[in-house]
Amino acid sequence: MDTTQRTTEIHEGDAEVATRVPAPPPKAISQKSILLILIAALLVNAVIVLVGLPMVSHSLLLTYSMNFGDLYDLIAKNLDQGNGYRVDAYMSPTMLREPAYPLLLAAAFKLGGYSIQTARVACVLLAFGSALLLFMLARKITSDTITALSAALLFLLYPGTLVAEARAGIEMPFIFTVLLFMLAFYAAVEKGSLLRYGAAGL
Repeated sequence: MDTTQRTTEIHEGDAEVATRVPAPPPKAISQKSILLILIAALLVNAVIVLVGLPMVSHSLLLTYSMNFGDLYDLIAKNLDQGNGYRVDAYMSPTMLREPAYPLLLAAAFKLGGYSIQTARVACVLLAFGSALLLFMLARKITSDTITALSAALLFLLYPGTLVAEARAGIEMPFIFTVLLFMLAFYAAVEKGSLLRYGAAGL
């Protein structure tokens, strides 16, 4: 009887000691690993946008165009050639499209020449910038690096993002600008600084 009682006490004591042992904290992801993962995602994104989608675009032409749209490229081309903000060199100036994206495209055409691939490269870079902004915003809101990294990777590899980049339309500059505003606005609310609110509005 005494032996059984003593054995029970030993086992209870073992269980009590075991419950006091702290679990090891989850291993944090280093900044270098985060950067390497994001760069790998950027490379996959770029290969799909610059090589993969253009190769299969002929089969998508009947339903969805992968070429320039909305006249942004023509306005940018005329800006690059010094003809002003117009669709054609012989036309009068237009306000048909907002100026920001044609200005960005004109700068891209000045560096890389007038082509859809040049515009796609600009959109890939904007997508990567947007992913970084999303990562920073998600980490600020959730305080969780894994969640923030997952959000950035989902954005970079999401089919809608890839198609938007391949079309080289207004979507990527718009997404980048919205995320930049949200990050600046979050910082303004966090700090309560009038100057930061002004920067977010700008």
